[in-house]
Amino acid sequence: MTKKIIILLVVTFFLVQGIAFSAGNEVPKKALKLEKKGDKALQKNEFDKAMEYYNEALKIYAENDQVHCKIASVFTAQKNDIKAANHLEKALEINPENQMAGKTLIQKYFILGNEQLRQKKIDKANDYYLKLIGVAGAENLGKEFYSKALYQLGVNCYIIKKHEKSNKHLLKLVKIPGIETDSAKFFSIAYYLIGMNFAQLQDLKKSDEYLLKFLEMNKEDSSSQFVAIANFIIGSNNYELLEKEAKKIEEDDSIKKVIDKKIKIAELAKKTKDIEPYLKKAIEIKPDIEDACKYLGNYYMRCQNKGEALKIYKLIVEKFPNSPQLSTYKKIVEDIEKMISNEKKGK
Repeated sequence: MTKKIIILLVVTFFLVQGIAFSAGNEVPKKALKLEKKGDKALQKNEFDKAMEYYNEALKIYAENDQVHCKIASVFTAQKNDIKAANHLEKALEINPENQMAGKTLIQKYFILGNEQLRQKKIDKANDYYLKLIGVAGAENLGKEFYSKALYQLGVNCYIIKKHEKSNKHLLKLVKIPGIETDSAKFFSIAYYLIGMNFAQLQDLKKSDEYLLKFLEMNKEDSSSQFVAIANFIIGSNNYELLEKEAKKIEEDDSIKKVIDKKIKIAELAKKTKDIEPYLKKAIEIKPDIEDACKYLGNYYMRCQNKGEALKIYKLIVEKFPNSPQLSTYKKIVEDIEKMISNEKKGK
């Protein structure tokens, strides 16, 4: 359906509705006559004349929501969506039950938001998307636009690092009935972003919960960049949780010997099943995730598996020669080699 046909349908709807509503609201006859003259001019695409008649009608009876809708139709035809939205807002102020005004306003806000987004004006785009989801009954009047606005708000807030706000919108999105089938791709990426947001907010268990669901939804697409990063974040989340427990053990004065603390941490690390496989998977899919390699090497050190740790750190030195941390990695390799040598001498 072309844009011209859509505009014509909207105009026709408001012309028909205007007659019914005007009669019910006891609009003064003079205002009705001017409105009808405006309708005739609008049907002939005489937009300036139509606007003149509608404005004269509003001077007589300002509370006619249908005339505001018709003026919005004129501005739509003239490709002035901002002014069209202004009049649709007025129509809804006058008559909150005007569903067609609500539906059309939702579409206008979405178009205006997208236009701001194309210009990379994220804050202004978000203002329009927020207006859209704020329209009374938007989730029913324009379900598709409502869900897309929530999704875009979630993405935009993630980009500008407003992680709590991002999750506020995305969590609303994933609760919309039928969204998982109506918009499977948005639904899946929403879970990914929610998990990423929780990681930034240091709610690591919640992060794992959503990222694991994301991976479950993307079993058939196990090679994507999103899948690689999800695996990395799950592995790193669980490593961070391991480090918190390791720190408690290191600070536990009831364990006197350092070696005993290392043994206890190693036992705990080996029992933690959600680190090694996820980091390995991330590296398999996307070998250039430097931090995934580093976390894996550190995990092996916590397990007291120095042989595997040495392999990983040698690999890091080889794969990331331009890393700003290269000298640190080389020093770690030397230290691990010394530890292994000393252990062999001790035996």
